[in-house]
Amino acid sequence: MSAFNLDTLPPIESFYVRVMGHYFAVKGVVHPPKRVVSVLAWAHNRGRYLRARRIHQTYSLLKELLPEAIHFDDNAGQVLPAIPLEKVEEVIAPIRRERIEVGDELTRRAKELIDLIDPTCDLEIGLTGSLSLGLQDDSSDIDLVTFSTSSSESLLCLLEELRREGAVSPGRGSVAEDVALRRGDSAVPAAVWVRLESRKRLIGEYRGTHFTVKVVPLPDEYWEPYGTRRWRSMGRCVLLSEVTDDRFAITTPNAYGVRTIEVIKGPENASEVVRVESMRSRFSEAAYAQETVLVSGRLELDILTDTYRVFLGSHPYDALIPIDLLGDEAQEFLRAAISDCS
Repeated sequence: MSAFNLDTLPPIESFYVRVMGHYFAVKGVVHPPKRVVSVLAWAHNRGRYLRARRIHQTYSLLKELLPEAIHFDDNAGQVLPAIPLEKVEEVIAPIRRERIEVGDELTRRAKELIDLIDPTCDLEIGLTGSLSLGLQDDSSDIDLVTFSTSSSESLLCLLEELRREGAVSPGRGSVAEDVALRRGDSAVPAAVWVRLESRKRLIGEYRGTHFTVKVVPLPDEYWEPYGTRRWRSMGRCVLLSEVTDDRFAITTPNAYGVRTIEVIKGPENASEVVRVESMRSRFSEAAYAQETVLVSGRLELDILTDTYRVFLGSHPYDALIPIDLLGDEAQEFLRAAISDCS
């Protein structure tokens, strides 16, 4: 495992930053110089914090209050909400196990779950989400995180063992349906999201409470050091592909090696796509090696290496779905995704 100290990590995925009194969730593990890419998570309004779940809320707030944070990043080849570090008022790291203060039942369950998953303290599991900000309520989930890709196999083995013992339940039924409801910004049918979420190992239920565990690579493990790429959009595409490499499937950010079987719609060069990548945890554990998948997203070319990828972000038709999970509900989605490429 790569050596790290949670107290000295720079703000990366699963951290929060407070800016102008609002809480922003940090996205990704590498950032433009002197900036941190973040999206609005909790907006401060008249003494209360309101949950923000849509990307347009981030851009609307920054356009009004901090326009310099709307930044074109040459590495990503797109405009990002990249907040200047000098504007950050506070950095909130995930809470380490020994620093969790049990003040309510949800926090108690979170601490119990961490102790169950990692009784030997080897994985350095932290508490993130609303509990790390003290903003939990009756509808809150337990959001956990561990850093370093080398911890992923141990984590999965421990979670599977807990399922066999009955200590935790898989993310099926109402848990998967609850997750699917939060995908309201996606055009993928809710029934398909339920099937996708139901087979994931990093979500589940503990004592009646939904939980997620996020695996975040450390900056020195990340497959794309900042400044080594110059991604440029080549339009949208819909592909039928085979997953050839799922080593980074369970992480956030996540990446899948793929081989294009068919370009259903999009530029001819989409046949050269070798990777599907995303900054979003919803695309973690979406597919496994040797599965055939439907891919819908932004086709990008790295002008430094002449490499093609599909990037999945916040577009309603962004998707990575094993074809076995599509079902009849997805036919209208597929037609709309193809039309969107025109």
